[in-house]
Amino acid sequence: MNQLKPLGSMIFTIRNRKVIIDADLATLYAVPTKTLNQAVKRSADRSQHGDSQTAG
Repeated sequence: MNQLKPLGSMIFTIRNRKVIIDADLATLYAVPTKTLNQAVKRSADRSQHGDSQTAG
């Protein structure tokens, strides 16, 4: 089994927003990065607002 990095080390602050790199998120979900990105795009396409950001 692959040893995961601590979650806190995967979160970066960019322009006052906390973000996680797609490759790290894909690792957490145990899916290829390409698959994760396709799911995000598909979700955004289905969204009324066309973005994947959450409020908060």
